[in-house]
Amino acid sequence: LIIRETFPEGAVIEQHAIVKVRINDVIFSFPAFSFFQNNSVILPDVIKHISEQILPDCHILVDAYCGAGFFGLSLAHRMDRVIGVEIADQSIAWAKKNAAANNLSDKATFLLGDAINVFSAVQNVDRERTVVIIDPPRSGCSQSFLDRLMGLDPIQIIYVSCNIFTQARDLSSITPHYTITYVQPFDFFPQTSHVENVVSLVRTSHLTKASEETS
Repeated sequence: LIIRETFPEGAVIEQHAIVKVRINDVIFSFPAFSFFQNNSVILPDVIKHISEQILPDCHILVDAYCGAGFFGLSLAHRMDRVIGVEIADQSIAWAKKNAAANNLSDKATFLLGDAINVFSAVQNVDRERTVVIIDPPRSGCSQSFLDRLMGLDPIQIIYVSCNIFTQARDLSSITPHYTITYVQPFDFFPQTSHVENVVSLVRTSHLTKASEETS
């Protein structure tokens, strides 16, 4: 049995039903059985926090593991360009539909493929204006993905995870080049020991340069 909150009806229990969720001013549609961030009540707070963490000069958002486009479309209002990638073909189809439904197709591009494939699509982006959001499954990121991420060298990375153990493991590959600027857990799973953890990182060389310019 699946129970999904849907807008505006209330809830659905049929796994093939199309669910609608409104997060701030963006409406997302997706099949009930597919992945979407749970606990929609807290999602506006998550988006507000991430938006506050994104550097003012970042206007390109790369959304790895994008699903139905939640992070990319929720933050598109402050971006010039959004690029998302997702391995599930049905999710990427809904990401494109959600972009169109919210009049964001002009700035949001969604690509089908493994998360590592995003790097071929963004190799020419301005890394000084690029923030990468990663929200992998509980198993975390592959080492090949992390290596390619370090090769892209975006000015900012925001790592969202439902498994703090694999997140900590992956951060050990990121923090030699990036500095953690903020850690914010969210209680997505009340009355359990699990949290959704958001870690914001900025390229260390950028922070060093900014410190030298202000000293």
